[in-house]
Amino acid sequence: MSLFLSLPYTFHREVMPLLDPHQVVHWAIDDPYFRQILNLVKIPAEKLTWNFKERFYISIEFDGLAPIKFYIPDWLPRYSKTKKTEPIDTWSLKFEIMKHKPVTRRNPFYENVAMPTRESIPVGTTKMELMEAVTNYLREILRIKKYSVASYHSKSIDFFNCFIWRVAGKFESVEFTSPKSPELGRSCEELKMLQEKQEIEKLSIHFRNTKNQHGFTSPLKRKLVTIEDSEFIQLDSILHSESSQVTVLRSKFNGIDVNTIIKHWMNGGLNNLELLRLKLDKMTNADDVFNDIEVVPTSTKPHSLAVGVTRFYWTHSVDIRRSCDGRLATIFYTGSKIFDFYIWKN
Repeated sequence: MSLFLSLPYTFHREVMPLLDPHQVVHWAIDDPYFRQILNLVKIPAEKLTWNFKERFYISIEFDGLAPIKFYIPDWLPRYSKTKKTEPIDTWSLKFEIMKHKPVTRRNPFYENVAMPTRESIPVGTTKMELMEAVTNYLREILRIKKYSVASYHSKSIDFFNCFIWRVAGKFESVEFTSPKSPELGRSCEELKMLQEKQEIEKLSIHFRNTKNQHGFTSPLKRKLVTIEDSEFIQLDSILHSESSQVTVLRSKFNGIDVNTIIKHWMNGGLNNLELLRLKLDKMTNADDVFNDIEVVPTSTKPHSLAVGVTRFYWTHSVDIRRSCDGRLATIFYTGSKIFDFYIWKN
């Protein structure tokens, strides 16, 4: 190792990306001088994901390899009585590498896990402050291509104002489940924030307290959008959507609303749309859905986005074609609560 470290920077720049990234990260954790070199060279990482779940951790993915997870100790407080004025010095952080077996029968393999040592964490540090410090630590040694975040039910973080929005210019995916709390029922405002913040390719949200919310009418903008408990989503939000794939679960739409969406597409609207999936609260009448719409039994194979739909069930679908550009759409709807609208490319 000492001979390797003594070699010139040009050698490290060429060789470092060829090494096993797991081993490189381990070396950086064990050897401060190696980390100093890596700070100049930086190896590529496919994705960094922040996870704010029951346990806070950061997942680093490398091409074709299992991720390395940096766990935040559970014993750290979630809140601090006094706000720190100085950020945590990343050079003071020390990590322990361990093999951790997930508590699940489906995944019998050991994960690569790193955790900051108790001695290296400043007194009074909160979980979120350490998450930010570990993020900075990783960004100093890695060239990260993509960012993602998953936040579930956490009342202990100010999700919409935390450090991740300063770090990532754009997100591959954002998964957000709000806490179920009466004082936090701001679904429309929060969805608006997620539409206006940095570029997000895939947005999956579950607002758990949507009663008495004002209707959300703004167009959906993200490329892939999934919304659960979506009774606050209004029809205009769907009709003027700019997204390519939209899934709306537990919606209050009825058969007449679905008919309006189909006719809007037939009249030249929703040009970006490839898939619309609606899971309705109540059964609807097929006559309402297809009123004044000419449909024929499908002559197509299952659409590439029709995950889980067998060829047999696909035969229950119907095709429609719009006259303005000749585009074909297939509707998979059998009078149930689920309505799937697949649009084919020309």
